[in-house]
Amino acid sequence: MKKVKKIIITTLIILILLIAVLGILFYMYLHTTTGIIVEVNDNSLWVTGTGQVSGLFSVGFANDGNIGFKQGQEILIYFNGYIMQTYPAQLGKARKIIVLKEKSEKEIPKEDLKYCYSSETKVSQYINEITPTSLTITITDTNEMPYEYYTDYKIYKEEINENYSEEGYWIQGNEGNSTPAYVRLRTPIYN
Repeated sequence: MKKVKKIIITTLIILILLIAVLGILFYMYLHTTTGIIVEVNDNSLWVTGTGQVSGLFSVGFANDGNIGFKQGQEILIYFNGYIMQTYPAQLGKARKIIVLKEKSEKEIPKEDLKYCYSSETKVSQYINEITPTSLTITITDTNEMPYEYYTDYKIYKEEINENYSEEGYWIQGNEGNSTPAYVRLRTPIYN
């Protein structure tokens, strides 16, 4: 009877430990999401979420690394459940990433492509020449997708205001070698 009791207790302990280990493994792979690869980097992917996690997010490679990921592939990501609420979001540790389709039927949103392939840091502006009658500016954009400008520019021409009726003020006090400064007009010549 003691031997049977010992076997039952040992079996129960092994069963409890097995259930605990399976529970931990199940929890590790419980969190999944799907998405479309937007860009492949050295150690991570930019992904447009189509599953539980939506919008643009980044995820590091799983332990098996870059298994030949390409833009446009539809993937399934098993991860630890952590999502950093930044923009774009960042998923916690990827346990496994599986390619579901080589080419997704869904399109990658234009905003996500712009975020990954168009940056202000890859745009340079140089003033080549300034003369009284012209201005030459060179703008170089090395982005894969052209960077869109939203800035308005105004060019002003400063002129002496002939109709200014007040006295000028002295720039550094009236010391005999200073000249009075007069208000100048700023006339927009391009808007």
